[in-house]
Amino acid sequence: MPAKGRQVRTAVSFLLVAVFSCPAWAGGKTAVPELTLEHQHPSGSFSFRTPEGWKVQPITNDGLEAWGGALGVRFRFELGEQGIDSWHANCIDDGLAPLPQADPGRKFDYEYVGGLFIDRRMLDTAHNTRYDAAVHGHRDWHQRTLTLVGAGQTMCIIAYAPQGAWRSRKSGAKATLDAVVGSVTFHR
Repeated sequence: MPAKGRQVRTAVSFLLVAVFSCPAWAGGKTAVPELTLEHQHPSGSFSFRTPEGWKVQPITNDGLEAWGGALGVRFRFELGEQGIDSWHANCIDDGLAPLPQADPGRKFDYEYVGGLFIDRRMLDTAHNTRYDAAVHGHRDWHQRTLTLVGAGQTMCIIAYAPQGAWRSRKSGAKATLDAVVGSVTFHR
């Protein structure tokens, strides 16, 4: 792996340790799943890894979505640097169903936690959402939105877990999502 790729992966891993150690994301001592499959964004700008059996497919606006059972990670990506606050707000609203089908009373674990890493500005928000009808078999979801802007790119990484799995230390949901999100490597 080129030195810059290792630097970026190391920085993302460091960021995840710092952010995920907060109470909202801290999990039990669940084993981290083995991430055996690597997936590259069509632009070549970044890649990420998933466990076996995850399905990855393109979504609108040059994004990708990865699902393993009831756990999902959505990657919204755009070349060029967008306004971080407005992009982050749009990504927070990028739920599993249209916004009018979600309870407007979202409960936030934390909102707009910001910082810098490498050459990118970062915002991070986590919240719970209840949908009018089941989506992927569940109505109640935990969502974390991480927005990164810099190096000529704008990206949101949105992680989804059913609230029951999120709260269960035995489910491994937190460890799995942490691992997939933490596997992101920027190539440009």
